Amino acid sequence: LVPKPFNLAIPRPLIRAAGIVLLVASLIFLVRAAIEADLAELIASVDAQGAAMLSGLAVVYGAALGLLALAWWLTLAKADGVRHFLPAFIVYGLSVFPKYLPGSVFQYASRQTLGARYGWRQRDIAKASAAEIILHLVAALAIFLALDQAFGFDRMPGLVTAAFAAIVIGGVVFLAIRAPAIRARLFGALIAQIFFFGILALIAAGCAIVFGASTRTAFDASAMFLLAWLIGFITPGAPGGIGVREASVLVTTSAIMGPGPALLFAAATRIVTLGGDALFALAALIAGQIRPREQASAGQD
Repeated sequence: LVPKPFNLAIPRPLIRAAGIVLLVASLIFLVRAAIEADLAELIASVDAQGAAMLSGLAVVYGAALGLLALAWWLTLAKADGVRHFLPAFIVYGLSVFPKYLPGSVFQYASRQTLGARYGWRQRDIAKASAAEIILHLVAALAIFLALDQAFGFDRMPGLVTAAFAAIVIGGVVFLAIRAPAIRARLFGALIAQIFFFGILALIAAGCAIVFGASTRTAFDASAMFLLAWLIGFITPGAPGGIGVREASVLVTTSAIMGPGPALLFAAATRIVTLGGDALFALAALIAGQIRPREQASAGQD
């Protein structure tokens, strides 16, 4: 008799329950930290210039999301019926806000639905989104490692750094092997995502500077923010990583900035990214309204 292979698959309800527990624990932690911290003086220290800087960072983040849309389109453009960037931009932009429902699954599900309106095959959309998830991990870790090495933070021991580097390289090799027909496009998508996470690190550093951090401290905090972003991204049941990401930011940056500034830093990064999401979704909505009119005009000519 041949023994059956041992199945290590974890049931999805258990994964979802663990994510919900982590989300609730994170929210409780944040509420407790907010109560204990004396935030009034810190909030008052943010003048009109600081508020304007945060608003500007939100605009920059909204524009940077175009790089993620471009990366997603590059992995999708080889599919039947997917030639132009604008429809991909519209679908990607309109799918931004469903991630704030319980879990990113709604974000990817909305892409499937919206893409079907353009006649795209469901499997092609799903493959592009799966590639995006891997590229998120690869690109974010790459920027984190770059910051850690460039500024000499030495946050990661040598073995851990090597493991992270192996994940980065392994992710690229895996995609190249599994999708040989679009290797060049995958490379372009990876470059676009690396640029995005580089900009995201600069945005996070800008948020830290608003609350009085020095340049070195700001980039140290931004490196930790990237790790927190990844934790929130992979946590099931956390809408857009809300709560989990902020708790991770607070834990990792309190020793760098102090508990009060770290809490406001976490809140500022959320406000900036939420504002950028709104601007990007609005741009996609406007583009979606203009495109049918252009097609109708072209049909009349």
